[in-house]
Amino acid sequence: MSERFQRFVALVVPVTCPVLLCACIFGGNGRGSAVSAERGDAGAGPQSAWWPADAGMRVPSEADAALPTPFTKALTTLITQPVRWADVDVSVTSARLERGLSGAVMAPVSSWDAASFDPTKVYAVIELKLQNKGDKEADYSDRSTWDLLLKNGDRLGSIDAVGISVLPGDAGASTLHYAAAADAVLEGAQLVLNGDDRTTLEPEQIALDAKYVQGFPRRITSMVGQTIPFKESDWDPCAAHVDEAVVDTGYRRAGRADRGTRVVWLTLAFTTKPNGSNYVNSGELRIIVDGRASAAAHDWYQYGGVGAGITVVRSVGFEIDKSATRFEIMIPDGTPTGARFPVNVADTVLATDIP
Repeated sequence: MSERFQRFVALVVPVTCPVLLCACIFGGNGRGSAVSAERGDAGAGPQSAWWPADAGMRVPSEADAALPTPFTKALTTLITQPVRWADVDVSVTSARLERGLSGAVMAPVSSWDAASFDPTKVYAVIELKLQNKGDKEADYSDRSTWDLLLKNGDRLGSIDAVGISVLPGDAGASTLHYAAAADAVLEGAQLVLNGDDRTTLEPEQIALDAKYVQGFPRRITSMVGQTIPFKESDWDPCAAHVDEAVVDTGYRRAGRADRGTRVVWLTLAFTTKPNGSNYVNSGELRIIVDGRASAAAHDWYQYGGVGAGITVVRSVGFEIDKSATRFEIMIPDGTPTGARFPVNVADTVLATDIP
């Protein structure tokens, strides 16, 4: 070998060998990369093992292949209707099943619960509107006891709270999420409204796809409009006019009765005589069920002197077992037994004019 050829080999070989080696590794026949790009796969050989995922092509993994397909299925038969809970009208404005949710839960039930959605799970998503019909702020920031009762009997608890507070006259929107089975259906489901817990207050149910049948308030028409002599111990009698008499699920359409009970509430206008004052104590009224008399449970403390020729309006509420079908209202009239008003609940009339 001549000296000139030896110098040629020493210059060329160190440059060409790495190039040939790379061609063998990446190209094979020089067409592998182009074919892989057209197919949309990651190609074969060492590329799939260490080629960076952010180099213009994502390498699918076995975990990706196992992810369930996201979906959204709306309840198309939903009926949006206001239903009274305490002093708030609650309406379901949207209901759907959804898989693929991600991100943080906006109002988790507690710090111990999961703070983010699992994109592999199915959630029932219930959107609500709360209209405050009362005269006080309705704070449902921490309310997490509004359950979803499916037609098959499964009862689902929300993973988040209602999360809003609504001032009188205002309306607010909220969304509740319920972890559900993959084969869950919303047809025939009901939203069950509860108090701070699920045992204290009488619950209410809102069917998602059936017309709500309003049961209360019910007016005691036999009492409304009556004027009764009212006499408190040794005071002169005055006139008690019954402006309203109602069987309801809450006192004066605000608040909620205890579980298993109903509220009987009255609004009376007491008018004294022109020539003398009187003492009015609405706490002296009684309700009698099966011979057992009970004092008022709401506003029983309204009492005081009333000047001559003055009219004062006061309300009072009694609680009875919801199974009671008959009762009596006693208004003091100066006699030992008082003026009695027997009531048959079956004779009461639905009062849709009471807001």
